[in-house]
Amino acid sequence: MKVLGRTLIALVGACTSLLVVAGSGTPNASAAMVSTGPSGHLVALNCPYGDSRSVADASVTPGIIVPDFTGFPYLPPTYAAFSLDDSGNLELIGADSTIGTEDHLVAAWQNSTDCFGFSISRNAWVADSSGAVFGESDFSGPPANNFGDMAGQHLNQPMVGMSPTADAKGYWMVASDGGIFAFGDARFLGSMGGTHLNKPVVGMAVTPDGGGYWMVATDSGMFSFGDAQFFGSMGGQHLNKPIEAMTPTPDGKGYWMVASDGGVFCFGDAQFHGSTGSRTLSAPIAGMIPNGSGYTLIGQEYPFS
Repeated sequence: MKVLGRTLIALVGACTSLLVVAGSGTPNASAAMVSTGPSGHLVALNCPYGDSRSVADASVTPGIIVPDFTGFPYLPPTYAAFSLDDSGNLELIGADSTIGTEDHLVAAWQNSTDCFGFSISRNAWVADSSGAVFGESDFSGPPANNFGDMAGQHLNQPMVGMSPTADAKGYWMVASDGGIFAFGDARFLGSMGGTHLNKPVVGMAVTPDGGGYWMVATDSGMFSFGDAQFFGSMGGQHLNKPIEAMTPTPDGKGYWMVASDGGVFCFGDAQFHGSTGSRTLSAPIAGMIPNGSGYTLIGQEYPFS
C-alpha cells in the first residue's frame, strides 16, 4: 500500500464554525476547532495507576480508505488508510509496508484501548475485499490482533466493511450482499445474507456498547440488528449520488449517512452541521469519521503528485 496523493478534508460539526476543504484555497482549521477528537466504540477508563485518557481516547476509532484509480503507472489501483490524530489532523494508519494484497482495501480502524494516554502510536487493522484482515503490533499502543478472517474462502459477494468490538478483541466483517462474519468476541446478531436487496450494502457501524450493528446500502436502505435501532433512511427516495458510508452518533441514538457528492443525511438525534452536497468536488467523498459531536468527511483530490 503506497501513499500516492493529496486528500481533501471537510470538517463540519458543532466543534467547528467553518467548513474547510484542504487544497481549495481556504484556510486550514486550527487544532482547537477539533480538540474533542474522533469517537468510536467506547471502553471503560480503568487504568490501575490513574487514567489521563478522555473517553474518546479509550476507544477503537475508524479510518477511511482512500483509493487511487488514476491508472498508469499505478496498476492495479493502490489504497491508503487515513484517520484523525489527537489534534484533528489527517494521519496515515495501517500496516502500509506489510500488506501483500492487490484486492481493494475496504476498512481501517485504530486500537486505543490501553492506559498509555492520548499520545500513543496506535496500531491498526485494515481489511480487504477478499476478507483478509491485516493487523499491527509494532507500535506503542495495544495490538490490533488478527482473530480470523475469510481470506482464501469462497464469498458470494466481496467484503465492503468491518468494525471491531468495543474491547478490541474481535470484529465483524460485512459483504455487499449483507452477509455478516464475526470473529473473536464479536457476536453474530443477524445478517441480510440470502435476502434480496434493492442495492448492495456499502458499509456497517456498531452501537456504542457493541450490542448491535447497522448496515447501509448505496440507496440509503438501512438494516439494524441487536440493540441497533432503526431511525429512518432515504430508501426509496431519489439520491443525486449513492451513499458511501454511515456513522452513528456518540450515544447510538442516531446516525449520519454521506453520499459520494458529500451530501449528508441525518436520522435520530444526529444533527445536520453542513455538507459538500452543493459544491463541485474534484473527486468523490470516500467516507466520514465522527469528530466530537460532528463529523469529518474525507475525499480524494486528483491528480496525484
